[in-house]
Amino acid sequence: MPHDIISADCHLDPEYLPPEVFVERAPSAMKDRVPRVVEKDGASYWMAGDQTLGLWGPTYLKQNLARTRRGQAMLAAGFAEGLRPSDPDKRIEDMERDGVDAELIYGPLRRWKYMATVEPDLAQVVCSLYNEFMAELCASRPGRFYALAAVPPDDLEAIVSEIAHAAELGLSGLEVSLHDPDRPAWDSYWDPLWEAAARHRLPVHIHIPAARDRIAASTSLADRAAWMSSMPMNMGYTVASIIFGGVLDRHPQAQVVMAESGTGWIPYLLARMDYEWEDSYDEWKNLTPNPPSEAFRRQVYATFQEDVAGPQLASMYPDNFLWGSDYPHLDGVWPDSAAILEKTMGSLDPALKRKMTRDNAAALYRMNV
Repeated sequence: MPHDIISADCHLDPEYLPPEVFVERAPSAMKDRVPRVVEKDGASYWMAGDQTLGLWGPTYLKQNLARTRRGQAMLAAGFAEGLRPSDPDKRIEDMERDGVDAELIYGPLRRWKYMATVEPDLAQVVCSLYNEFMAELCASRPGRFYALAAVPPDDLEAIVSEIAHAAELGLSGLEVSLHDPDRPAWDSYWDPLWEAAARHRLPVHIHIPAARDRIAASTSLADRAAWMSSMPMNMGYTVASIIFGGVLDRHPQAQVVMAESGTGWIPYLLARMDYEWEDSYDEWKNLTPNPPSEAFRRQVYATFQEDVAGPQLASMYPDNFLWGSDYPHLDGVWPDSAAILEKTMGSLDPALKRKMTRDNAAALYRMNV
């Protein structure tokens, strides 16, 4: 089918995964170690061993959807009827209701701290099982679903192995969490990851950090509101550090996507980086040989869902901005994507709008559209 709208940022979260997705697929020796859904005290939870990982299914829906206006709109649209995000037919129904023809789907495993605490062999098995499930989901509706691979948190040998596995499965990229200040994204430790991703032509995706831990730790409503409002722009440090840290110069075929970062602030950041690079005489030029904005234009992308400023500035970086609905997140715009696109991009040149809502994603992920 012809694709007019591609959402480059959608999700399949743990709450919506089939409960048997890990246990039924795991090797016999691993079945009692992988995540499973357990009923206790009248609620459903993901658990691994004795560790509770989070809510699942109806329990999550009951406790979370009604607490925001967006969640109430989703309820009114029938979203609570089953595990819609992992049911291909229901997911397609939700896409068509929203006017979306194809999706790039981010995964759930970065949400589980448990992944960073288990043995490397178990972490890789869990990632492999999830990736195989997602490959099957995508194959069930060719041209409609495209998915990112999960990779283990920090075991480089396992990461490189799983990147190769993801490429064999036909997945469209990989998602990593490189927010650790002790081992930032530009650290040469990660070079094997960048090299493997570039070799297999899989873009590396860095999502904004999950909000739950910061919100749970804060006792101040003002602090929570300030952090939630400014969180996407914290990705500015990640962008700047990857460029000034020489990652893109060391790996000129690598591609990196800043997920849910928004875009309105990016032209200013890049202008600021170019100014500092030019004003530093030769000191900063030893970090990267060309103006930082050139590296961004060549190898970096950013997604947004509802951004008033970004689309108006997109002519400065017409090939680098990608729209996404963020389905099925409560911070997203489903089922109102068409109205949001009209509000934020209705006055744009149609060719520029098409780039952000279709062509850029199609090119980056080599979609058959």
